Amino acid sequence: MITQKVILAILIVAFGLYFSWYAIQRYETLNAYTADLSLIDQAMWNTLHGHFMEATWGDHQQPRFAEHVELILIPLSAFFWIWDDVRILLIVQAYVLAVGGLPVYWLAKQYSPVHPLFFVMLYLFSPPLQASAVADFHADPFVVTPYLLTFWYATRKSWRWMWFWAIIVMMCKENMPTLLVMLGMYLFMQQPATTKVSEPSAGLNQKKHAIALIIISVAWFAIATFGIVAPLARVNFGTDVPVYLANRFSSNPIEWLTMLTDINRMWYLTGLLLTTGGLALFAPHYLLLGLPIIIANMFSNFAGQYSGEQHYSAPLVPIFIIAAIHGTKHLAHIIPKNQTPIRGGSKLLGFLMIVAFGIASSYHYCYGWTPLSRRAETYSHDYHTRLLPHFLKQIPAGVPISASAGLHPHVAHRHVAYTFPTYQESQFIFVDVTDVPGVHPNEVKAKIDELLSNGKWHVLSAIDGFILMERASVDVRQVLPPEFYSFAKAKLVSQKSLDVEFDEKIKLTNFSIIDEPFHEQTAVEVRWHVLQDNLADDMMLWVQFYDDFGQPLNQPLWQPMIETLWYPSSKWQKDEIIMTKTLPQDLGDVFHVGVGVGYGHDFPELVVWDSNQKRSWLQLGTFRRGNWSLEIMPPTPIVQPLTTTKVDFEKGLSLMGYHLPHEPISPDDPLIIILAWQIIAPIEHDYTIFIHVINEQGQLVAQHDSTPFWVFSNPTTNWQTGNLILDSHKFEDHLPDGKHQIRVGLYTWGTVLESLPLISGEDSLVIGTVYVLNYSKY
Repeated sequence: MITQKVILAILIVAFGLYFSWYAIQRYETLNAYTADLSLIDQAMWNTLHGHFMEATWGDHQQPRFAEHVELILIPLSAFFWIWDDVRILLIVQAYVLAVGGLPVYWLAKQYSPVHPLFFVMLYLFSPPLQASAVADFHADPFVVTPYLLTFWYATRKSWRWMWFWAIIVMMCKENMPTLLVMLGMYLFMQQPATTKVSEPSAGLNQKKHAIALIIISVAWFAIATFGIVAPLARVNFGTDVPVYLANRFSSNPIEWLTMLTDINRMWYLTGLLLTTGGLALFAPHYLLLGLPIIIANMFSNFAGQYSGEQHYSAPLVPIFIIAAIHGTKHLAHIIPKNQTPIRGGSKLLGFLMIVAFGIASSYHYCYGWTPLSRRAETYSHDYHTRLLPHFLKQIPAGVPISASAGLHPHVAHRHVAYTFPTYQESQFIFVDVTDVPGVHPNEVKAKIDELLSNGKWHVLSAIDGFILMERASVDVRQVLPPEFYSFAKAKLVSQKSLDVEFDEKIKLTNFSIIDEPFHEQTAVEVRWHVLQDNLADDMMLWVQFYDDFGQPLNQPLWQPMIETLWYPSSKWQKDEIIMTKTLPQDLGDVFHVGVGVGYGHDFPELVVWDSNQKRSWLQLGTFRRGNWSLEIMPPTPIVQPLTTTKVDFEKGLSLMGYHLPHEPISPDDPLIIILAWQIIAPIEHDYTIFIHVINEQGQLVAQHDSTPFWVFSNPTTNWQTGNLILDSHKFEDHLPDGKHQIRVGLYTWGTVLESLPLISGEDSLVIGTVYVLNYSKY
């Protein structure tokens, strides 16, 4: 028969194995970066090699203590004597979190009428706990198990062991003593659980330890924060306080009140409660143990602290589990006593636990990091990541190096390791041009071109977007070999082809949408078949996202695709398959995707999808985000309904429809108006369309005059007969409160301004009313 302890051991080992593998897979597939993996890892490695807690920060060496005092990292660095590899830290981190299930089991067995394995499951399935095992490497996760053990031994009055684990909690980070201050207050106010009259000193002894815990914790917090971090931060960052206090927290009380009503912060707090199935609410006073960290996360200007996605919430996991354990104890006391007993509880209590587990499981499904969660990311090797060992074996140990952020964790075990584009005294530069976060692709290309041409760097190897260079004097400009550009070419040719040609020079073969639904980040990958050699150098493959109001969602000129930036059209060979990919971004609830081909900075002409014609622009598709995934729709010019009409102007031009906001808008919201036009004959003049906003007093309060626009400018002389031409007008200025008429007309500039009248003789028409309401006044 499998005992409880065997099940407990299986759960702990399974958690450690899975999240060790998961974090290592993330690292090996180049999804872990300088911040925050090698930034901490390098300081630990340097500690073992004569440079105490020193890491490369920007263009100089800097003590880790300038940002945080994490003494726990010093003994943890000894693991490098076992395996000199950052992966051992990821394994240790996962298992330290997993072992926290043991004190959870003890606490639940002692204080809850519910089976203790129930709480072990809640603990190990907590999304914030799992997130801290995934989000690179930090000191914060190492507070979880020691805090649980501190609490356990404090409740058992095993003071020596309490102090042992409390010291480890203090070592984790300079702000963690605040948790012990709250624990000291709890112990001071708690009445000792004893019935022996002969032990009057028990309460006094507990209070002494409580007071000592408060005093020592406050003292170490003050010393570490303001005696160590602050002076070093002043020297290295130029701030009078720790850099995170200077940059992440507002001193304006008005902003604090706003934060309290912020829906994202409220959902963060709700999510923490949902990890326990809401059971923590039945012992809310235990949540006060985590008050300092809750306040720090809730009032931070850095969204990562209240996202639940990173390491910042790890210290709160034991607090909420402790509250949940005692919550079930309180629940058992209020449930009617005549219920059928189930391990000291009742049928009703058992039912409530099923509900709680269902709530926690649902939250895990939405936000957890196991295969049971819909949001868990998957990381797998491909041709690109399998090339990494080829480069690493060419880099000598110990020499100064500069590496792009995704490669930095793989080369950081050396005294000096810069993050590219900083390279200073580096002897080697190792860059993955396909992924240099925080640096514009144009800047990366310019920096690499400079290094290739300055006569100081020799290219050792360059394959599939990787470049490894060694500092050496060379007489000629270094040229990247053909195999370097393989990242811009499709490895496999799809059997399915769209066969849409552009001027007999290039053909669109297919495309795919790459969507990350949890963060609502979307990119598009497009494959192109080259039909000719010797194409113009300035040919531009244009991928455009736009919303349902015809407003662009990206700027291809400013956000170039990395593939064509490095591998321009003049290098393309006939029958090559060029693969381009946009950068992921949030595109809203409804968006459209179009592609085109142009030259230089010329915009392609916008036309509707037509696979039988050779066009410079076509609409690939329309997408709408549902509750989770994207709904793929046929290419649709516009999703939202238009108010149909037919108002005829002279010259054969008609207004066929329009869209106005149906609900009142805020003065801070832009007013966007959509018009739909049609012509029966070509227009000889480029007309400007004007929209006037008229208040109830007949006064003009805003106007918008522009060439017709839908994603790009679309002059009336370009309009095709019979097509429905959409036209978007966006008012950037704030509008005053009130009810406003919207008046539309057209004019052209000749020797004088000439309006295009309606057939009825008027020079404009009112199409509807817009309401502007300042909700903050009510």
